[in-house]
Amino acid sequence: MANDALLAPAPQGPHALLAALDAWFSGGPACALVAGRDPGLRSALLARWALSVAERQAAEVIFVPVSPRYGTAVERDMLKLFFGLFRGTATAMFSRPRSPGELNSAIRLALMGVGWVSSVPDEENPRLLVILDGVERAADGWPDPEAPFLSEPGEGARIVVSVDAAEHAPGGVLWRDTGSCGRPTRWR
Repeated sequence: MANDALLAPAPQGPHALLAALDAWFSGGPACALVAGRDPGLRSALLARWALSVAERQAAEVIFVPVSPRYGTAVERDMLKLFFGLFRGTATAMFSRPRSPGELNSAIRLALMGVGWVSSVPDEENPRLLVILDGVERAADGWPDPEAPFLSEPGEGARIVVSVDAAEHAPGGVLWRDTGSCGRPTRWR
């Protein structure tokens, strides 16, 4: 049985899609793949949902857009932004990683110990929502299937990766491995 969900938005209104994301966040597996054909609509929907999660103080939210427009289409720049969005205590703990490999390792460790990077909603029950939006816009060939980008999230971590539905078949998502964020399943 798969450990994550493929959220493939069927033609429906934004309220139904936001409700589906909330339902996944509340009781779904650790990882979800959001596949949509319109990158602008997909990004706007995920940004709106991330804002609602933050406003409700349901989790610490890290939203990373992958795009040349934001200067994050190259792996190193995206990883630097991602790492920089963690709370100060987390960034101090990892002594300024510099290379993509060091950044990747520091992010993976931080995601395994959610309490290091989040105190929302409280210290006893930290939650972290990571949204990596638009992986298909990566310019330099990452994520590398041999070195999975996000794997083994700790308890309290939820990870959403969004991709273009036309370019990425559900079985061919490159950032995944066989850890906690295993093969996707369809969820409509």
